[in-house]
Amino acid sequence: MERKSVILFDPDMQRRRALADVLQDVAIVYESGDLAELGHVWPLDAWVLVPDDNALLLTLHSELARRGLFHPIVVYSQAASTGRAVSAILGGAMNYVAWPCSAAELLAAMTGNEPAAARRSRFIAARLEARAKLAQLTPREREVIVSTRYGLSSKEIGRLLRISYRTVEIYRANAFAKLGVRSAVAAAELVIMADDEHDWALAA
Repeated sequence: MERKSVILFDPDMQRRRALADVLQDVAIVYESGDLAELGHVWPLDAWVLVPDDNALLLTLHSELARRGLFHPIVVYSQAASTGRAVSAILGGAMNYVAWPCSAAELLAAMTGNEPAAARRSRFIAARLEARAKLAQLTPREREVIVSTRYGLSSKEIGRLLRISYRTVEIYRANAFAKLGVRSAVAAAELVIMADDEHDWALAA
């Protein structure tokens, strides 16, 4: 049986080595305690193992998206709980395992979800891109664009924000230029994509 390629990120060297030892006979393991350590030498077809750390998971997603890579991610924890597992899955992980565990359990967590993982990774990349675009807006431009999500007209937005509809049009035109969109529908799609509450089922 062909061995699976696994990218193992963990700042805790002792835990990282323990995981690598468990996987050494069943996988090709690329170890790192820092996302920058691997440089551009990333396997193109690999699963990623990462400890339960929301900030690290987000950083990993950002780095993968920047490189145009769509690796499925499995989160592990020595303090596993249902709540932590749900949080990791909502954060983009494909699976969650309690550590320590066997090689068979780790492999089971990294099996059979590759197509769904690629779709979810692309979804995350699109979300990160949407957030980066929206971050370019001034606070007032953002208010105007967020209002487009609800299908409000310029006059309605103006009444809501207590500014003239002509001023709304100026803010909206400036925002459209920064976002690279030509319509209120496209702008609303970006706002929805960037939303934390956006349903993960759409990425399944």
